[in-house]
Amino acid sequence: MNVRKQTDGPARSLMRSVGRVMAPFNSLGVIRRINGTERLETLVWEYSHPLWPEASDGFSALFVSDIHYGKLLSRGQFDRMTEAMAALESDCVLLGGDFGEDPEDSPNCIGILAPILRDRRVIAVPGNHDIRGGIYRETLETAVKNAGWEMPVNCCVPLTDGAVLAGLDDFREGDPDPEAVRREVQGTPFVLLLCHNPDALADIASPFYHLALCGHTHGGQVTLFGRPIFSSSRYGGRYLTGWKRENGADILISNGIGTSLLPVRLGATPQMIKIVFRRGPEGRKLLESALSGCGGRKQKSGGKTHDRRRG
Repeated sequence: MNVRKQTDGPARSLMRSVGRVMAPFNSLGVIRRINGTERLETLVWEYSHPLWPEASDGFSALFVSDIHYGKLLSRGQFDRMTEAMAALESDCVLLGGDFGEDPEDSPNCIGILAPILRDRRVIAVPGNHDIRGGIYRETLETAVKNAGWEMPVNCCVPLTDGAVLAGLDDFREGDPDPEAVRREVQGTPFVLLLCHNPDALADIASPFYHLALCGHTHGGQVTLFGRPIFSSSRYGGRYLTGWKRENGADILISNGIGTSLLPVRLGATPQMIKIVFRRGPEGRKLLESALSGCGGRKQKSGGKTHDRRRG
């Protein structure tokens, strides 16, 4: 799949410069209460599918994406994220790319997370900020290897008996090859796809996956009336956030943790998501949600949302 590499135009370059000027002021109390970057929403979803292996009923995965470690991410938010990752037990941790705001930050982020996640299986894919221009790919791969993590790129790894996890290369800065993955997963009962940018899914008319986990969009990062004022997707709000269903397959898009260009969030709360897999009729159920951080009370709910999907 040939894709256009990302370049910073005048508007993006200006926003990036403004963001770096704003970053030191983000720690001020008043700004933190207005700015949604200092909150964290944790969601626990139960996802059921008739092809999920019965022997692995109850298997769980923690999905974290778009950390953007660097000057735009406060120490408080990074600590909040790591505390939540440690508290949310799961059978594996899935990391959706963009570990750093700049490619040089990504290995540092991985190095900090490695001891925190040392007793857990971690599977990751690259994001556009990690491998910008492709010249940082080897550095990223070395950091992932040193951490003891797995990084399937245009291939798959066993997830559990009867299920595999497939990883795609980044859509904007890499070379995703969904057809290579399709050939490899043929005959597998259940395929979970991990890819940074959901734009990579738009041209897959006949999905080889049952559920895809993506990030990249930051939920719009800054939205007005549910619409992003600046979209990182070539499809606008099509893959903004949350659950989607296309061509008979499910997609879950996370708002991610950090920010890009500007240290600002509005209407797009940072989040991490735990998924509990069940064998059964297709459906999903929100088991728990919690909001923590500056200006947010902890809130929990169980079993209040239960969606059944068509198709």
